[in-house]
Amino acid sequence: MKILLNILSVFISSGSAFAAVYHDIDTTIPLKCTLSSTNQNRIVVAEGRIRKAIFLDERIAVQTEEESGQAFIYPLDFIEKPITVSIVTEKGLVQDLEIKFADRSSEVVILKEKKLEELESSQNTSQDVSKIIETILDGAIPPGYVYLEGMGEKLFIRKKVIAALIARFEGEKETIYFYRIANKSRKQICLNEGEFNLSDATWTYLDKRELRRKEETFVLISVKR
Repeated sequence: MKILLNILSVFISSGSAFAAVYHDIDTTIPLKCTLSSTNQNRIVVAEGRIRKAIFLDERIAVQTEEESGQAFIYPLDFIEKPITVSIVTEKGLVQDLEIKFADRSSEVVILKEKKLEELESSQNTSQDVSKIIETILDGAIPPGYVYLEGMGEKLFIRKKVIAALIARFEGEKETIYFYRIANKSRKQICLNEGEFNLSDATWTYLDKRELRRKEETFVLISVKR
């Protein structure tokens, strides 16, 4: 996802600095954002409104203001790993935000909805991804892809949480990696897509976010070839 404009610094009467970052909405991938860990942050849809914000992590407070159609995010605790918040726009688009918190000034994230022709193209891409995921979940090989068995290569997500490569699907423009995730810790954990970022990844599908002790799930990661 390309940042459309350079970061702008503006000042309010209290003297606190805010940074505004513009992003194109892309419903097929999570947008990476860095927000303030000590100040309130704001999410805006340019020339639009936010209908609601969806999140599972109880360490953050998210409030959607009805009159302005904006959302305000504030961490309630120290958060080391990235978390995911899904923003639903008034037009029904869902944009996942992969949020990392840092000691910095308040952040304003401005999401820009695409024009109709761009939106249709993006929706077609999203539908293609959905079909690929559905095919793999049905135990079949997507058309145009070659199945290769994984050798169990491991990704160490966090302490006692391991992802093992089960298979990969080679296509003309991408490789889709199929990892099995095992929670070997003694407590329930909450996962997010940001923990599985590979170089040049275009989208990630995490089947289940919350895992009980010894429970397993899987993740699909698409990487450009």
